[in-house]
Amino acid sequence: DAILVPREIGGLDEGARVGLYRLMRASKSLAGERDYFEAAQALNAAGLGGEANALLKEGAAADMINTSRGVAKDLLAASAKKAPSKATLASLEKKAASSATGADALAAGDAYYGAGDYAKAAALYHTALQKGSVDANLVNSRLGMALALAGQKAEAEAAFRAVGGPRSNLASLWLAWLSRRA
Repeated sequence: DAILVPREIGGLDEGARVGLYRLMRASKSLAGERDYFEAAQALNAAGLGGEANALLKEGAAADMINTSRGVAKDLLAASAKKAPSKATLASLEKKAASSATGADALAAGDAYYGAGDYAKAAALYHTALQKGSVDANLVNSRLGMALALAGQKAEAEAAFRAVGGPRSNLASLWLAWLSRRA
């Protein structure tokens, strides 16, 4: 319920919405067709088609949505087109390494996160922070998410504790979830 309050109140920017839906996915609190559609649409809008595609497939496997018809079928097809290939991921990583700022590393980290490679995503988020010219609160929140899902609880907690400003509420929700995990 605590996760749903920020979603229902609104006022979240795109990055915070993505973080909220990622927490809902990680905590297995996506409760039905609406949740899966909204999450997939937010991920797709953020350019995270691979992650949206995987989420929709999870929803279908859990019998929460039927991806063989209607809006779900269209959303699944659209997200599949936006999903990066392994070659694209490698290209993004190479571009991030040669870039003078952290923006490309952030984008590559997001792509790897969406592909389920949380350790690689975390490494790229670290690179984004080191290179700078990015919103440190956004990057630290995504770093915490990647580390949490990579099983690095202490490091994830440290990243979430480094988040300030409006994103601190989202980081607090992730910290609460982490504290309940074994």
